[in-house]
Amino acid sequence: MTHSYATRAWAMHHMSKDFFGLQTISRSACVKPRTIQSWFRQETQRADFTLRMPREYERSMGIILLNLFPERIETIALLTHTNIRALLQWRLENRKDPLSSDLRHRTFEAVIKLKPLVNKAIKKHGVDKFFNNKLLWPDPNLIYERTWRELDLLLIKDLYELFDWRYSMDNDGGLSRDKKLKPKTMIGPHFMRYTEITSEGQHFPLESFRYVRKTGHMLGWYNIEAVKNAKIADELLPPDWGIRDKVVPFRAKKEAKLLDEIYEKEQKPLVYVLKFAAG
Repeated sequence: MTHSYATRAWAMHHMSKDFFGLQTISRSACVKPRTIQSWFRQETQRADFTLRMPREYERSMGIILLNLFPERIETIALLTHTNIRALLQWRLENRKDPLSSDLRHRTFEAVIKLKPLVNKAIKKHGVDKFFNNKLLWPDPNLIYERTWRELDLLLIKDLYELFDWRYSMDNDGGLSRDKKLKPKTMIGPHFMRYTEITSEGQHFPLESFRYVRKTGHMLGWYNIEAVKNAKIADELLPPDWGIRDKVVPFRAKKEAKLLDEIYEKEQKPLVYVLKFAAG
C-alpha cells in the first residue's frame, strides 16, 4: 500500500518522541511495522530514501485543476510535479477506486475539501494569476490536519480500550472481561530503535538511547501522560495555525454519498470512522 505524506509525518513524529513503541504506532496508523522501520531508518539517515512521489496535496490539486481546465493539462502536470500520463491516472483512480490505498483515500478527501477553495480563489484572482502564483493556492495543512487529528483519535481510542480493560481486571477480579477480548498491549520504544544492522554485526550510533529511554510508563491501568502524548496534531501544524478546519468544514455526508455512488453498496465501517473523526 502506498501511504500519504500526512500518515508518514504522523508516524515519524511519534517515533522521534520516543514515547510509544513501534507496534503501537503502526497499529494506530494502519501501517505495517516494517514499513515504519524503513521510514525511520531513512529519517535518521541510516538508509537511502526510496522513490519520491507527489503528496496527496499535489495529487488533489492536479485532479481539481484538470477537471476545471482540461485544455491546460501540460501546465497542470508541471505545477504538480508529474507528467500527463500520471495526472490522468490520478483522476481515474479518484473516480473509480479511491479507497485502494491510503494515499488515494487521502487524495479523495482532499479533492472534496479543496475544490470549493480553488473555485473561490479562481473567481477572485482570475485563472492566469492563480496558475502563475502558488501562494494563491489553498494551504496544504487544511488537508493534513484532517489526517493527523483522525490518527490521534484512533490512538487515543486504543489507549482507553486498554486502560478500561486493565481497570476492570484490577477492580472486578477479571469477571467482567473475557480474556479473548484483551486489547493489544502497548509498551514503550524498544532499546534497539536506533540500531543499524551492518554486515559486521550490530552498531549503535546512539548508544546512550538505551540508558535514557523511558521504560514501564505504559504498564499502569491509567496514564494521563500517555493520552497527552497521543495528541500530536497541534505539534505538526504551524505555531500560528488558527484555522482549525473552519474555512471549509468537513462534510462527512457528502463524502459518504460519493463513496456509495462509486462502490454501489452500503456504507463501510470506514465511513463511520470518518464521521466520528469529523466530530
